[in-house]
Amino acid sequence: MRPPSPLVPAIVALGLASSLTACGAAKDETAIRDGLKTALTSTSQSACSSGYTQAFLDQGTYGSSTVADSLRKFCRSNIKQLAAEKVNVSDVRVDGNSAQADFSASGGQYAFKRATVTLRKSGGQWRLDRLTALELERPEYDEQQERIAILQEDGLSRKEAAWY
Repeated sequence: MRPPSPLVPAIVALGLASSLTACGAAKDETAIRDGLKTALTSTSQSACSSGYTQAFLDQGTYGSSTVADSLRKFCRSNIKQLAAEKVNVSDVRVDGNSAQADFSASGGQYAFKRATVTLRKSGGQWRLDRLTALELERPEYDEQQERIAILQEDGLSRKEAAWY
């Protein structure tokens, strides 16, 4: 069984760094915009391990800690090939400790025409909480899947790659 969308494990693998830390509505919106761009384009291995709630991780891995660990390991080994080349955050809506962000991403493992994620603020840091919408950019997404399959041959099992 595959996850509900390819965005969840993609972002889980890249995570969101502490660049999503801020306070105040305007600062929160800026932190979310900058944090999404930074996290999705990062080529640093440290970008592979945080910035999401357990609910977000479970959405992409059906609660499998084995799959989540494999995704993180795969991310660290392949971060330069996985990072997005371009991210455009088109809208951010903040409501207290909750927010939604609409964006598109391309390059690396991304071919997303439009995506919407919800975020939750916890401990002063915005964390991805749920993927709520996704529209893929075709045929770029199909080409991206072929690149992931090639990376799979370098250490990610077929079962683990199915989650990607």
